[in-house]
Amino acid sequence: RLGSNKPVKADFRVITATHRNLSEMVKDGKFREDLYHRINIFPIALPSLRERREDIPLLVDYFLEQLRSELGKPLPGLSQKAMDLFLSYNWHGNIRELKNCLERAAILSQNELIRPEHLTISQSLSKEEKILPDEKDKIQINIDLNSKETTLDSIVDHILQKTLEKCNNNKSLAADKLKIDRKIFYRREKRN
Repeated sequence: RLGSNKPVKADFRVITATHRNLSEMVKDGKFREDLYHRINIFPIALPSLRERREDIPLLVDYFLEQLRSELGKPLPGLSQKAMDLFLSYNWHGNIRELKNCLERAAILSQNELIRPEHLTISQSLSKEEKILPDEKDKIQINIDLNSKETTLDSIVDHILQKTLEKCNNNKSLAADKLKIDRKIFYRREKRN
């Protein structure tokens, strides 16, 4: 304790978070190596929100429940169009941006479903920011069934690859478009 010379036993864990690559920063001399080795005991890499869009409805429900209690409002939820906007937005600010957007919408809504007009993202979401706009939703795939190399696996790999390209390598979005589990992409990467 402050002013004391007697040690006090403490049991705690330190959890740190960053969006930077600390090992690269250590190599570049921008982060202390001794501190890095002290905190780098159990690293957990968490993909950005735009890479795990399936979490968005769960996060929306979680934050709405918090806001109901904080604001004392019923907040019935999001309209389908608002949820579609949430799922198509790129969330550069990750979960903090999602939470702030929901909080603003909750304040603006009058005990009704949150609609696109309540959302700041509906005003800032340009056509270029939308993922897979309707006119670009189609994927052209040509397969030569007479080729000796054509197998069911090669066709599936081709479809997965083309869909990933169309989705800017966003596995969650590609899996959603194909109505499959995104783990399939990781399994096929390991296999190849």
